[in-house]
Amino acid sequence: MLLAPQWLWLMVPLIYMYTKRPELSRYDTYMYIAMSMVVLALARPVYDPHSMQMPIEGSDVIIALDLSYSMQAQDIAPNRLTAAQQLLETLVRRDVNDRFGVLAFTTNAIILSPLTRESELLVNLVRRIDTNMVMTRGTSLLSALKLARKMSQASRPKVLLFTDGGDAASYADVAAYAKENHLQVSVVMLATPLGATLLQEDGTLLKDASHHIVVSSENRAVEAISRATGGAYLVQPDADTLTALLQLQYHEDFKSRTTLMQYGELFYGCIALALLFFMLAHTYLGSSFYAKMMVLLALFGINTHAGILDTYYLYRAQQAYTQEKYVQASSFFLHVTSSSARYNAAVSRYHAGDYEEALELFESIRSHRNDFKARLYYNIAVCHIRLKAFAKARENLVKSLTLKFDKQAYDNWLHIYDATEAVMSLPHRHKKQHDALKQEAASPHISTVQGGSNMNVTATASNGTAEHQKRTASESVFSFAKNRSKLSSRQYELINKRSLHETTPW
Repeated sequence: MLLAPQWLWLMVPLIYMYTKRPELSRYDTYMYIAMSMVVLALARPVYDPHSMQMPIEGSDVIIALDLSYSMQAQDIAPNRLTAAQQLLETLVRRDVNDRFGVLAFTTNAIILSPLTRESELLVNLVRRIDTNMVMTRGTSLLSALKLARKMSQASRPKVLLFTDGGDAASYADVAAYAKENHLQVSVVMLATPLGATLLQEDGTLLKDASHHIVVSSENRAVEAISRATGGAYLVQPDADTLTALLQLQYHEDFKSRTTLMQYGELFYGCIALALLFFMLAHTYLGSSFYAKMMVLLALFGINTHAGILDTYYLYRAQQAYTQEKYVQASSFFLHVTSSSARYNAAVSRYHAGDYEEALELFESIRSHRNDFKARLYYNIAVCHIRLKAFAKARENLVKSLTLKFDKQAYDNWLHIYDATEAVMSLPHRHKKQHDALKQEAASPHISTVQGGSNMNVTATASNGTAEHQKRTASESVFSFAKNRSKLSSRQYELINKRSLHETTPW
């Protein structure tokens, strides 16, 4: 099967030139073959194409964007509104699982986009906002939240309120409305405490009725809304902070399925052949049949093993994993010599219930990346928990938290804080919370292996009981927290430094 057959028209001039040559030298023949292989590579040949139904689930997130005149202040460069637009663009591009709806408000609120997962549509809508078309001035947060409640049928939709706080002295009525209507409102404050003046269209400074220069600054009264609804109050956050917030507040608001095409790529085989015949055309190797065969076998021995076979093994591993054949999946993953593939092999062994084998594989992986090492320490701890080696589990959980703090790892550490080696019983898994195709940044326990342009194998190391071992890769890591203890001051110091002070780091 060819994914881009339109490139085959380039074969027409090649065939025409080939047929018009009365005599072809060895050089000509090899060059025609090399160019033909390049054209075939452009046509994207693939093998074993098939569709796969993938579940999709996520939260409803409504973005309320303040378009009041004070958002033109330049205490945040280039101005508050532009900074909000840039932040929104990064957020919706990064979070591919949740549904986003966008509304804009001043004294009234309007819907810019209903709830959708089409990030490009949202980005274009936000970019095209023209504040010159805004005729009213002022800020009505209540109208924004009333419209937000109508946009989603979820039991508790999340609202990200991008604003400078307006000029009200109290938002008790708005907070009461949001709480009564089960909105979880997080305020994204886009103003500084010192504030800034506002320029009018004629270049003069905006003044109030008493002819005093207006200075617009952060209005912390709006924080009452986030406190009343269990949201967060964030001052000039970046996209990473907002993404982490949405993950922390996650609750399933919708479920659907999408169809993905799975296939293995063959274009790199065509490129390898093109390079081979180009080499034969321009070197003395082309004059000897045995030399050609040696080069052919050498090139195919290297490229096939590193390219085609790796893709094949990753593809078979993904198939076995989605079919819950975890031992088979682990075997295929181990044919690929990469840390990510070995990690996925360990995850597969874990799902198969082979905790000792999974532990051995996790402990054999080395990396210089702190986030990846944190994942490894966490999963090593998970295996120790299953093997009831709680002292070692606690040690590895602290190492994981030191390198990268994660609430689930912390909760697990709290739960086994006083556990002895033989008495602790494990709870059932929590309900799954995240899609199997999430980006790696979405969870510290996910590893993605690329095999060809359209092959993604994602494995999640979850903690399940024996009767729940056969699961798909979309399951999240369990979190169990009962007793409440605190880390030592030294451990908090290490966590803040994000360093283990290792004498022989990986």
